[in-house]
Amino acid sequence: MKKRRDLALILSILIISLVAIIIFKVSSKKNNLKAVVYYKNDIVLEIDLAKLDDNITYYKVKGDNGDVVIACKHNKIAVVEENSTYHLCSKQGYISSTNESIVCLPNKVYIKLVGEKSKVDVEI
Repeated sequence: MKKRRDLALILSILIISLVAIIIFKVSSKKNNLKAVVYYKNDIVLEIDLAKLDDNITYYKVKGDNGDVVIACKHNKIAVVEENSTYHLCSKQGYISSTNESIVCLPNKVYIKLVGEKSKVDVEI
């Protein structure tokens, strides 16, 4: 009897988790994406990713350790070249969702994707 309750509890937790993941993926807009690039908390570049085509466009942003090269294409952005010890920013690859960001701490460069305002009351 107790095993059935445990199994029912585990299954209900799994179902709730799957539903939450699906809602999270659906709610992360990929339309009208804009990238906001910060350097030391100052906005240095804004890119409308929705207006770009699939050809890669490159931008350079000044960082603490040198230039950070950013590659952009339709609704996607990535850091492709930067000077840091482990190159974690460039290894991250392209991001394409409003729930993703690229943080290049050694260079103090931060890229945030913003999209249409959602109907969610709180954004974390």
